[in-house]
Amino acid sequence: MNFKFNRGSVQDTATLGVGAIAGTYVSKGISAVVPSEINEPIIKAAIGAGGIVLGGSIQGKGSLANLLRGVCLGLGAENISGAINGLVAPTLPADSTTKTQKIAKAMFGMNSPIEEDYMPTFIPPSLDVWENTDSVNSSNDNLNIAFKAA
Repeated sequence: MNFKFNRGSVQDTATLGVGAIAGTYVSKGISAVVPSEINEPIIKAAIGAGGIVLGGSIQGKGSLANLLRGVCLGLGAENISGAINGLVAPTLPADSTTKTQKIAKAMFGMNSPIEEDYMPTFIPPSLDVWENTDSVNSSNDNLNIAFKAA
């Protein structure tokens, strides 16, 4: 194996990586809307294996082919890792006492700072929590919002 900086190789790898990241997000988005029966570990593993096989069977060269391969590989990796986590995480003890248990909990998402459920970055306040003294004044040019200090 030789290491040589080649612009085309770096671009192809970057495109594959961006596609893989996009594939993980596509997988999470699809998982959020499918019935819970499909989110079983065995089904997720099968979907993941299918994604990897599909990614490996894409023929052609160029950015679009690499992007599609990456999306399929990302979808596959996300589903397979989710299936493994779903099978292993319930077997881990709730309180980790040994270093091995701590490492296993961290590997399988038990100590993850990111929750499994999607949480939007910005949650706008709903209108029903505004008091009567709060006001929204609108004009043709801009929107002025006045808040009462607590």
